[in-house]
Amino acid sequence: MIQQAVGWLKSKQLPGGSFTAWSSPQVRPFTPTLRQPCIFQTILIAQAIQDIPGLHLAHQRAVDFVAGQQQPSGSWTYWLAESAKQQTEPYPPDLDDTACAVALLAPNYVSSPEKMAQLARLLTSAEQAPGGPYNTWLCDWRTQQSWHDIDPAVNANVAFMLRNLDIQLSGLTQYLDGIIKAGSYKSSYYVGAAPLLYFLARAGIESVQPLLEQELRAEHTHRSSLETALLLSAGCFARVEKALLLPLHHRLTRKPRQFWPAAALYVDPVYGGQQHYGGSSELTTAFVLEALHKYEQLERLPVAAQAPVRLLPKSEIAAITSPSLRRRYRQAIKAVAESPQGTAIAHAANSMAQVARYDLAPKMCQSLNLGSLHGWLAYTLYDNIMDGDSSAKNLPLANIALRRSYDHFLNAFPDADWKQLVRQTFDKMDMANDWEVHNARCGLAVRKLPDYEELQVLAQRSMGHSLAARGVLLAAGYPLEHNVQKQITAFFHNFIIARQLNDDAHDWEQDLAAGRITPIVVWLLQKEPLPAAAQSTNRLQQKFWHDTIDVVHATVKTHILAASEALSNLPSTFDTTTLGGWLTEIQSATKLAVKSRNQAREFIAAFEQGGI
Repeated sequence: MIQQAVGWLKSKQLPGGSFTAWSSPQVRPFTPTLRQPCIFQTILIAQAIQDIPGLHLAHQRAVDFVAGQQQPSGSWTYWLAESAKQQTEPYPPDLDDTACAVALLAPNYVSSPEKMAQLARLLTSAEQAPGGPYNTWLCDWRTQQSWHDIDPAVNANVAFMLRNLDIQLSGLTQYLDGIIKAGSYKSSYYVGAAPLLYFLARAGIESVQPLLEQELRAEHTHRSSLETALLLSAGCFARVEKALLLPLHHRLTRKPRQFWPAAALYVDPVYGGQQHYGGSSELTTAFVLEALHKYEQLERLPVAAQAPVRLLPKSEIAAITSPSLRRRYRQAIKAVAESPQGTAIAHAANSMAQVARYDLAPKMCQSLNLGSLHGWLAYTLYDNIMDGDSSAKNLPLANIALRRSYDHFLNAFPDADWKQLVRQTFDKMDMANDWEVHNARCGLAVRKLPDYEELQVLAQRSMGHSLAARGVLLAAGYPLEHNVQKQITAFFHNFIIARQLNDDAHDWEQDLAAGRITPIVVWLLQKEPLPAAAQSTNRLQQKFWHDTIDVVHATVKTHILAASEALSNLPSTFDTTTLGGWLTEIQSATKLAVKSRNQAREFIAAFEQGGI
């Protein structure tokens, strides 16, 4: 059915890349009696189909068409630029069309300080207050009250545009939160509640979730396919309960079809004294395809969500003789397990089994997962104590966690070589932490900065992360001396260094203030008079963004490449997508920092040159 719908939608795309927009004199039934030369439906269709397999070329053609309709001011208007309507019934440029178009073309804007400056001037001209909300019409609305209009759907689309540009404005978010809280979530430009709920959820406005769940629980047998698709997508965006989404999915898929019928999405102009409404079968079908795709992605839960870990076996808790320690330990392990990073670590063995495509025995999987989780808790507590962020009262908890981790790893296999690997790994972690305490947590009173010896110590202090992966490989038939084991070790070695450098680059000011001499601080303070360096924060900030960030980026890139090479040397049967994704996240973060630094300079210059 989806393949047929994809084929049908491709057949409806016009030679120039656009799609036909229709207008109906009534909402129900939608009667496409008037063909409209507008661009808005093509924008919405292009957004909806951008991730749909088989429609990538159609998407790009639509994107090119939309880009060609941009006004010299950087805005878009409702009518096609070359249409007779634009001459006989002109509308001023509007922020709804513009925001949706810019969201579609976001990659072009992110890489262009000139375009971003132009957009900033448009937003400034339309802002009701600094940071939003924004007027719908990009004209002199302050003196022409007929064009003064603040609409929640339009502002939700502005928020979506800004989200695609990695920008968040607190004023805009507060306005949308207030609209939702007041229960006045109605738009003058859209039909019914479904479009606005879709736009709010798509924009990442978290406060919409209860309202959306309420709408999904309500009985609406008369919902059109368009409304159903919008609500299903909104539910996927907002991550509502799957049970609320299943009926919507069933309604869209219960009958085989090539396309879904047209329905009214938005309000069109008045013709012949009668209000008209915009929509089309192409638009409905695009939204349905988006909804089904989003639901399918929701179905593909990660391994971590499919295989929950028993965090606290009763025997382990019973072994803690002190009731106070038992209670505190239970709270501590639960808190770390529910954190985003802790969740991933608690399923380390599951993830590696997926990489190796190996059906790991549940008991062994549990041992390796618990070894990773308790180890993470131990070193989190130790770090917090050493940094002064946590009381020494937590030291017994850290000791318990470390013993639990060691025991789980040690007893995962009876193999003597495995037990030796576990002991050596823990010994190296202890030595790396001892070195750091004596050399890198001394403050700026030292006469000589620590030598990180090609950053090896960064990897050694966290190589416990590799034990679950190596255990899975051992279970899968790869001895510890096998090349596959060496490659996965090399991957974790370089991955840990890259990740730690990325984290330290974000925290260097706090580290410097606390006397933690990380590699970032070392690079920053080279050729600086050490005791006086702490008193020159502004100058160090400039040095970091001018020089040190480039060193960080280059070093991270070197270790990312080494880790990627290790992955490429694994057997072709391995699925390294997850591990590769870890590397991509780190590299993207450092590249973004450098890129943002460069674009900030260019943006300021372009904005000042263009004026407001």
